[in-house]
Amino acid sequence: MLPALTLKSAGEALPLRADGAAPVQPPPAALPASFAWPLFENAPIATVIGNTSAKILSVNGAFSRLFGYTPAEIFGKSAEDITHPDDRAMTRAHIQSLGSGKSAVVRYEKRYRHKDGGTIWASATISRCEIEGQSYIIAQIIDLSGSHHTAAQLLDSEIRYRGIVESQQSLIARLDPEGRFTFVSDAFCSRLGVGRDAVLGRPFESLIHPEALAALKQAMLSLKAPPHRVVCEQRSLLAEGARWVRWEHSAILGAGGAVAEVQCIGYDIHQEKMAQAAQAASEQQLQALVDNVADAIMIIGLDGV
Repeated sequence: MLPALTLKSAGEALPLRADGAAPVQPPPAALPASFAWPLFENAPIATVIGNTSAKILSVNGAFSRLFGYTPAEIFGKSAEDITHPDDRAMTRAHIQSLGSGKSAVVRYEKRYRHKDGGTIWASATISRCEIEGQSYIIAQIIDLSGSHHTAAQLLDSEIRYRGIVESQQSLIARLDPEGRFTFVSDAFCSRLGVGRDAVLGRPFESLIHPEALAALKQAMLSLKAPPHRVVCEQRSLLAEGARWVRWEHSAILGAGGAVAEVQCIGYDIHQEKMAQAAQAASEQQLQALVDNVADAIMIIGLDGV
């Protein structure tokens, strides 16, 4: 339980902090006597009190733990001194907005600088208040470094995955539940002779040979049932004309087991199909020749059988 908090003037002794440590004494005359110092010091969120010029007057214990500065070290520094260089202009604009009265409260994410030089991603909420006729700016800072690190890792993984996908020569695409393209690889666009922007959002039927459309629609419907995967060979409309492609379709299930997306991977098997057709035609011709010869014919292999 927190000890009883009693308001003290800036010149009087302060009670111990909630953790039993000695209180952080505000700089003399930096804050008005009516300021609720014990509540400020024991707040669990890093909090900064500054003037309208963004000079820091006081910080609480949570700020010191997050940033590594003691109150004496931080006193008199500006908000920009603890802000990442790339975010200083943004910070300056928000503080000016408060100072001019255009905004009462501003919330935004930014990068701060720790005392050791490290970066702290944080959510900052800054507001302007009046105490005994004097204007102050109060900033509350919530550490977001963990979530931003995770987001950066996910983005890196996505970039790596996309690089792997784009390096493949197979045709890779994804469809939404209505059969519209949501992703197509570089190889897909190149082989079909279309731009990515021209494909995304279009229904897959627009790129399928009319003769194969009915069978493909039936295959897509079968993805709703286990094993949620189907392989079909069909003619697709590529840049060089209709070619045989082996498509492997896999359903990506969402909440409740419904199909959220369909991943399609296509392999050009046109040469293989043409070779099979040529072999079949040759065998038919040979059989026709044999069937129409009046004399007896016996075919013997090289091994004499």
